Amino acid sequence: MFRWLTRALRDRSIRFKLALGFGLVLLLTLAVTLTGWHALGAMTERSHTLSNIARLSRLSSDMRADRIAFRVLNDPQSHTRINRQLASIEKLLAKLLPRLTDPGEQQILSDQQQAARAFQTTLDDLDESLHDRERARKRMSAALLQATQAVARFAAHQLREASKSPHEQQWQAPLKRVEELHQRVNDAHASVQTPAYLFDSLQAYSEQALKAIDRLGQLETQVTPLTAPLADDHKRMLLELRHYHEALQRFKDAQLLTESAHNVMEGLGNRLLAGNEELSRSQTQARDRQAQAAKWMLAKIALLAWLIATLAAWLISRQLLIPLSRSLKLANHIAAGDLSRDVAVDRQDELGQLQQAMRGMTLGLRELIRGIGTSASRVASAAEHLSTSTEQTDASVSSQYAVTEQVAAAMKQMTASVLEVARHAETASVAATQADQQAREGDSAVADAIEQIEQLEQHMQRCSQAMDGLQRESERIGSVLDVIKSVSQQTNLLALNAAIEAARAGEAGSGFAVVADEVRCLAQRTQDSAQEIKDLIAALQGGTLEVAGMLDNSRKLTRHSVESSRHSGGKLEAISRSVSQILGMNEQIAAAGEEQSVVAEQISRSVLHVRDISKQTANACDETAAASLQLSQLGAQLQRLVERFKV
Repeated sequence: MFRWLTRALRDRSIRFKLALGFGLVLLLTLAVTLTGWHALGAMTERSHTLSNIARLSRLSSDMRADRIAFRVLNDPQSHTRINRQLASIEKLLAKLLPRLTDPGEQQILSDQQQAARAFQTTLDDLDESLHDRERARKRMSAALLQATQAVARFAAHQLREASKSPHEQQWQAPLKRVEELHQRVNDAHASVQTPAYLFDSLQAYSEQALKAIDRLGQLETQVTPLTAPLADDHKRMLLELRHYHEALQRFKDAQLLTESAHNVMEGLGNRLLAGNEELSRSQTQARDRQAQAAKWMLAKIALLAWLIATLAAWLISRQLLIPLSRSLKLANHIAAGDLSRDVAVDRQDELGQLQQAMRGMTLGLRELIRGIGTSASRVASAAEHLSTSTEQTDASVSSQYAVTEQVAAAMKQMTASVLEVARHAETASVAATQADQQAREGDSAVADAIEQIEQLEQHMQRCSQAMDGLQRESERIGSVLDVIKSVSQQTNLLALNAAIEAARAGEAGSGFAVVADEVRCLAQRTQDSAQEIKDLIAALQGGTLEVAGMLDNSRKLTRHSVESSRHSGGKLEAISRSVSQILGMNEQIAAAGEEQSVVAEQISRSVLHVRDISKQTANACDETAAASLQLSQLGAQLQRLVERFKV
């Protein structure tokens, strides 16, 4: 029956099949949802309509209560509430009219709208009637007052006349009729004032009021004046009673008109309530019918959805399970090691592609197993050869590890020696630094000494020049002394000549002889002093010559000291340069020592690393030997496993 559908879906993709199945289910679910949604919306709309109808009934009931209160109390508050409720009723009726489609319900709504409008019209007319009744009531009260006053006045005058009359018996009946008249006036007022709604009907109210008025009229004709003075009072009383009759009639008519309007409104209110009940009953029945129809519709759609979903599930499962079972059988054969089976594929969907892939996998595994069987023996022989090579490598690595241990020990010693050389170079560098500092200080001291010696040479030169000047001055003093000496000799000669001449002159020349003698003595002393000065100057010149010689020798020694100091400064400068070069070479040696120490440490670490690598290599060789043995065993096991497959 469904072969054409099976053939149509066979080459379709699984995505299409699943999308078709789930799409149908989703469409049916959507149909159920839309049906339920529509039914729920209709029920909600119906509930809103029923709620509005219930509100309409509540407003009608409230308006009825307010109308009764207004009928009894005649207060403006009740009238205002009635108008407000009536407006709300008209709005609800206008709102409900487009929602209700049933002709009977629309007719009921139309009747209710007419009743509401008639109620409004009657209420407006009732206002005027109430005003007329109140005006009639006021006129009636005023007429009652005038009438009672006229009756009382007539009774008072009648009683006065009766007291004057000698025949009191004839006044008893008229006085009694006047009292009865007064009583009937009040009874008529009370009968007319009685609310009409207290009677069974307006007719009963009207009959009672007319009876009271008629009794009052009958009694009026029975009251007559017995004396002439009472005639005016009687006429006036009759006039006031006639006015009172007219006021009673007008109030009765107004009362009847008002009560008629109230009765009309009551009938209209009952009509509204009856319409509301009819609408509520009709809507409730429609809601029940709609709910029942929605239930049947949901049941039908759910049954249809179940049938279609079951058919779709059966078709899709048939489209999927049959090829899956075939693929499962092929997979079981492959899992059991049977690669000799082949499968014909006649599908184009994903399951057909899966079967085609499993077929290709079977062919590939078949070739793979054959290749593995061929390679397993090769792996076993290669594993044996690898085991032999690994043993040789292990022996070589062991000897290399021993040699590496020796190299590591030698490198440790060399590192210690390099560190020692670096420490000595550092110590020498410190000493050279100190020597360089001292040489620089000595060079500075020699420079200061050279400067001071040069200053001393300059002072010695200036002293030598001063001594030369002193020698020249002393020679000048000698020449001056020679002149003084020659002058003193000549003076002595002259004094001697003068003494000779004075001696020649005798007494006359004795005074001159004394003077000449004194002059000669003075010249002699001058000559002696000059000789002493000459000797002193000669001694001074000898000392000056000796000092000049010594100063000359000192200047020469100073010059020689300057040259020696300069030579010493040059030597110290050369020593300082040499010490600086030694310091630089020591720093280079220290740096080279540190670099050699770092390199030695690196070499030591590298040797240790090589030793560790050798150890690891030895361990790896052991592991490789074990792995080779396992590989050989695995090769044999692989051959046994390959033999389980049927190719």
